[in-house]
Amino acid sequence: MFSDLMGSNDNGGGGGESGNNNNNNNNNNNNSGGLFDMGDMMGGMPSQPTLQQPSGLVPGGLGSTADFGQLWVSPQNTEVTQQIASFTIRTPEAFMECMQTKANLQGIQAISQTAEAICAGKDPNTNSIALLHGHVGQDGNVSIKVRSTDSILASRCLQIAVSALQ
Repeated sequence: MFSDLMGSNDNGGGGGESGNNNNNNNNNNNNSGGLFDMGDMMGGMPSQPTLQQPSGLVPGGLGSTADFGQLWVSPQNTEVTQQIASFTIRTPEAFMECMQTKANLQGIQAISQTAEAICAGKDPNTNSIALLHGHVGQDGNVSIKVRSTDSILASRCLQIAVSALQ
């Protein structure tokens, strides 16, 4: 199963960021001067939403499946696992997309034949990398394994991934 991931340099189209659409349809220059006129309260400036990292992790920045595999087999890694029932994730591509958009992880590769996907995230403060492997079962269960040389980061990444699936 996982050995299939090791032989390819296909990045599965990962790394793209969706959700950066700053289309604000509420800016309709209607200065009615009413009681709740936000323009007057904010000094005439329209309020803008603050963009934040959704999880405290940034995409891992790995170049290929081979890079992932080399880090995955490190004897210094700590591994944490969890299985979760999902009503929406049915394919490895959907799993990888969820990890990219809701957990801010780098999608590296999804393999339909084995129902697996791999992703990576990095702690922006320590530059430690967390590696995530997901297997989407036919029964609706998703098995997640996270490995990192930083055991706290591995646990944190697992929590982020599980939250993204709920």
